Amino acid sequence: MTTDELVFSRGKYGEILPPPLLDHVNPTEALNQFRAFSLAHGKKIAVPTNRQVRHALENLAALFCHQVRLRAVIAGTAPAETPTEASLRAMVMTGTPLSIRPLTFEETDPEGFAPVLQKQAADGWLFGLPDHGRSETFTASPAEAVERAQGLYVAWRTK
Repeated sequence: MTTDELVFSRGKYGEILPPPLLDHVNPTEALNQFRAFSLAHGKKIAVPTNRQVRHALENLAALFCHQVRLRAVIAGTAPAETPTEASLRAMVMTGTPLSIRPLTFEETDPEGFAPVLQKQAADGWLFGLPDHGRSETFTASPAEAVERAQGLYVAWRTK
């Protein structure tokens, strides 16, 4: 058993299921980041006073922060990078497939494509697997590749 198998869970395509990348943010900070992003995109989010509703919104904000942090980790630009994050980035940059499923969706398997991103060559990336339905290859920086794959995941799931 290799070290990466001890550290990272794997999906059905052998892809790394990223651990929650939330060590750097508490629920209030996550909510503030999510609200700032939403406001910058024309949506104002009020902080609910109801405890259950606030908790649900904090969970959504944590998912958002994880996805943003994943881009920074893979790009090598994440501030205060943890050893786990450095290991994740190193493995992805050497071609290990990465799950693009959002946190808590690790067990979901969309029909029509494998939700994995894999580095191919210099700046080449593959999202999906050719022998598992839909796939797309593209050239991008690591951060752009993760962002594009996250966008494709959403677009392909909603079609």
